[in-house]
Amino acid sequence: MRIHLVGNEPMSRQLISKWMENDAHQVTCFSHPILPSTSDASTPDLWVIDLSNPQNHNEFSSIQILRSNSKAPILLMTSAESAQESVLHFDDSFDEIIVKPFSRHELSIRLIRATRPITQLKKVGPYQIDVLSRTVFVREGPVILSAKEFDLLQFLVEHRGVAIPREQFARAIWHETFYGSVRLVDDLMRRLRKRLPELEVTALYGFGYRLE
Repeated sequence: MRIHLVGNEPMSRQLISKWMENDAHQVTCFSHPILPSTSDASTPDLWVIDLSNPQNHNEFSSIQILRSNSKAPILLMTSAESAQESVLHFDDSFDEIIVKPFSRHELSIRLIRATRPITQLKKVGPYQIDVLSRTVFVREGPVILSAKEFDLLQFLVEHRGVAIPREQFARAIWHETFYGSVRLVDDLMRRLRKRLPELEVTALYGFGYRLE
């Protein structure tokens, strides 16, 4: 996959670039502000934007221009301190977000998630999951889930077969606002499994969960 990595911190850019290249991606690095080329030959499959300050005018302009002129999805990297502000400023301008610090494994998953086509209907066991309308159907009819329960279900489905640690669930579901105990993940998982008793989720002791 061709990836354009944009950021102003050379050490961070070098490390992230190395991680992605080790996963066989072709990475080209830029600094803010960056304008996308109109040449098809240089168009990436994914933009990865390392956002250091959501209030920085150059960074804000770069992302807005990218969204207007490039069809490639955007993965936004941001710190926990500025993540909530990033979501408020750029909610319509990126396809996926990852909160620093993160592991190479988490980055790999986010890269896949950012570029994976969204299909409207997913089937897991007896359940039909409509991603666009955020609705779950079973033989007897629709199943009512809370917003967080559906977020958890969608994250499980998108990473089916992958062992996910509790901390990653917490980041994915609560995003930047999560500062509590990972036990919240266990409580949410318990509620979801109660509503969807035929959902095959394996609890991995001391680690997290995996959807079979």
